[in-house]
Amino acid sequence: NSDAQLDTKFEGLAVVVIGHGAFAIENARVALERGAKKVTLLCRKRSAVLPRVGSWAINASTRALAFEDLNPIAEVMYSC
Repeated sequence: NSDAQLDTKFEGLAVVVIGHGAFAIENARVALERGAKKVTLLCRKRSAVLPRVGSWAINASTRALAFEDLNPIAEVMYSC
C-alpha cells in the first residue's frame, strides 16, 4: 500500500486499540493522525497512561505517588 492508501483507511472510523502500552499509544496516535474520529483504548487494568519519565518517577519514589504528583510531569511532556 502507498501512504495515500494508508491515510484513508482510518478516515471517519471509530478505532479500538487493545492494551495501553507504548505500542498501543503509538497505534492510537497513528489512527488519529490518519483521520479516525475516535480512538478507544481497551485494557485489563485501570491505570494512568504516562510518558516513560512518569514511570521512572513512580519506580524511584520511596512513597506512593498520587496522580496529582505526576500531573506536573505529564503537563511538561505534553506541552512540547
